[in-house]
Amino acid sequence: MNQRAGLPLERAVYILRLWRNSPKGRWIVEIQNVKTGAVTHISGLEAIIDYLEESIQTINNGAEKSK
Repeated sequence: MNQRAGLPLERAVYILRLWRNSPKGRWIVEIQNVKTGAVTHISGLEAIIDYLEESIQTINNGAEKSK
């Protein structure tokens, strides 16, 4: 991580919410991007990882374009 004065130069912050409507029900996952407020509903652990990888790639692509 590149740092200046102990602070990260870039970061992405998400709120991850998990719940189910019954004791044996399927878990529902919601990820909210704190910066944009965008909310995404996801099913399954692999889908969460895929979402985060895509988000990081989008950030990286934006950083490359601004150089």
